[in-house]
Amino acid sequence: NATKGSTALSRAHRFIKLTPIGRTNFMDNLASAYDALGNQDAAAKPGIPGTQFTALLRLLCQGLPADVRGRLLEVLAVDEASVIGFKEFSAGVEASVLFAEILGEAREYFERMEASTGQVRCRRAETDVATGATKCQPATLRHG
Repeated sequence: NATKGSTALSRAHRFIKLTPIGRTNFMDNLASAYDALGNQDAAAKPGIPGTQFTALLRLLCQGLPADVRGRLLEVLAVDEASVIGFKEFSAGVEASVLFAEILGEAREYFERMEASTGQVRCRRAETDVATGATKCQPATLRHG
């Protein structure tokens, strides 16, 4: 159950993973994730601590290759002492989730292409997180 769990961070992560971004309920789940991480102190500035935001982004980027994850987290980095509003929270979460989805779809595409042709067209692809450009080290390797 997404509403109960061991920590606010794990609940927020589950809320975000419950529904794909394109679905109607995603924004409701995103708001629930934000609320789960929010400052519980009534006197505190509304929002979530930068440390919680950073920890959530790390969880969302877990499956990414280390170099890609590192660059993405650099781009989305915030001052951990700051308080994050919903607009920045949703932009960072959506960017992380979409980037992971796109990278996964690209990986699946190239694996299917490789399986059908017996060739690897791109030995190593690197994505510049800041620009979104993909550089490919060209190579055509035949599987024996």
